[in-house]
Amino acid sequence: MNAVTPIEPSIDLGWDRAIRAAHQWRGEAVDILAQGEALVTEMLVKLHSVPGRGGGVKMRQLLGQRLSDLQEAIGPDGPFGVEGKGALTRLTRFREHEALRAALCHGVATVLIDRQRRWMLLIKLVALDASGPKRTNFTIEQQESDALIERLQSDVRNLAFALGQINAALKKTVAEKPPQQARKTAA
Repeated sequence: MNAVTPIEPSIDLGWDRAIRAAHQWRGEAVDILAQGEALVTEMLVKLHSVPGRGGGVKMRQLLGQRLSDLQEAIGPDGPFGVEGKGALTRLTRFREHEALRAALCHGVATVLIDRQRRWMLLIKLVALDASGPKRTNFTIEQQESDALIERLQSDVRNLAFALGQINAALKKTVAEKPPQQARKTAA
């Protein structure tokens, strides 16, 4: 008679599906950004290994630093400014996602669900800099999530293409150098 019986809703509100979908989206976005990071890192390694020009290319640990290092190396005054001219704008476009990447990778997420059972991802990030903590909130709604994934994919594809052009130019330069070296040696 005094037993407490929990009352649970008889309809499925879709909470579990919405939460899984939001976290799945987050994982997909992080994976796409990681592909871009790998491209940047591999290009820095490649540039650093070029004899005569690559020794000054920095290869620092943090992603923001590596992006700056690559930007410096392929910038107009960098040792690979000629080869990197076309890639600079695509690298700049990829860098526009730095804040989103930090939030996705380091932020604490809360999934909110509206009456239409659409999810909204609220990500809270606390970053430290010289002036102290910086608190930022990012909000991604389910309705805009697919378009954001498409933009990330497009920007990473464009970056891959541009860095591939640098790689091709470097191979061409290396292929042309040995005959010149041979002529100098023969003289």
